[in-house]
Formats: sequence, C-alpha cells, structure tokens
Amino acid sequence: MAAPNVPPLAGVGDGNHEPNNPPFEPPLPQARFFYTYRWSRACDKAFIRGLYRQARNGHRQVGRTPNMHALSFASHFVNYVADWNYKYKVLKHRLNRLRLRHNTFRRILATPGFPLGTRRKHRPCLHRRLATTLQSLP
Repeated sequence: MAAPNVPPLAGVGDGNHEPNNPPFEPPLPQARFFYTYRWSRACDKAFIRGLYRQARNGHRQVGRTPNMHALSFASHFVNYVADWNYKYKVLKHRLNRLRLRHNTFRRILATPGFPLGTRRKHRPCLHRRLATTLQSLP
C-alpha cells in the first residue's frame, strides 16, 4: 500500500482521468456567463450593427456612428454568411427583428447583391439536386 500522502493513480477509483484532480471541482467564477447568457433582440441588434461597423472600419473597432445605415452594409453581410439556408432563415428573422421602417426593409431586400428577394422568384436559390452536385465537387 502507498504512503498516505501519495495521491492514488489517476482514473482508478473515481471516474476521473486527469491526474490528482478531485472528481468534481466547482466551475471557475468566469464560467458564470456560460450558464446565464441568453440571446435576445438586443443581442441581434448589436450583432448586426457590429458586423456592419466591422465592414465599414475594415474590421477595426473605430467607434459607433449615430445612425448605422443597414443598406450600405447589406453586401458585406452577404459575404459574411455562406450557407443558403442560414442566409435565408436567420437573416430574414434578424432583419425583421431590427424593426426598421418597412421601406428600408424592402430596399435592403432589393439591394442587387442581397440574397433575399422581395418575392420568392427573385431569390437566387439553386435546384436541390444541382446544389448537392456542386457541393460534392472538390
């Protein structure tokens, strides 16, 4: 039998595979926000504005302007979001939740590079089989 002050072999009796750690340690205080954080409309607003600012400043945090025009930012957002379904579902809801004036919203949708058309047939959506074919190519 080992001397009483020598720790037992790691991962033998406890379900713990790191050496000399007790099987449970309370989480560090900075992990608090991992549990308490919730996504909200304010987060959405900040997220989109932050992306816009990032595009304007060349990814340099300069400062916020009093009125961030969502229009000039639209094309950058297109480049930022890659996958079509994400683009359509998430982006549409995020734009909706921004509570822009309706005209602004329509003009954002009508921006030439923007992935959301005002109507279904204006949306550049690939046929499903064509899309999967393109994905399978190297």
